[in-house]
Amino acid sequence: MSGSRPNGQAEERIPDSLAEALAAAAAGLDPIERRSGSGGAVEYLRAGRLLAILETGGSAASFLLSPPVADAALRTPDTAPSTRGRGWITLRPTILDSHAIDRATAWLESAWRHAGG
Repeated sequence: MSGSRPNGQAEERIPDSLAEALAAAAAGLDPIERRSGSGGAVEYLRAGRLLAILETGGSAASFLLSPPVADAALRTPDTAPSTRGRGWITLRPTILDSHAIDRATAWLESAWRHAGG
């Protein structure tokens, strides 16, 4: 939703889906590649290295994070270790609110930085 706050500042619009949030975040990351994965998943890569996957149906996303970031991420709501291996975490938000969007976009950026290092 968009509108204005009592202080006159514009209210930020919360994306309608995890797919929309990740696509918007990826648009600000260069270089990043987006491709179709198996079964309708969307994969994000940097320099050929897979860094995030929006799962089929868009209700969850997995991110390849540095081990310390992954460990911290696992202490936040709606996250679990991914079956993809060490450093991978999965976010499956029960409610797609600004907090879930913030985590997803921050983790995409963190994964992007990690893939470039």
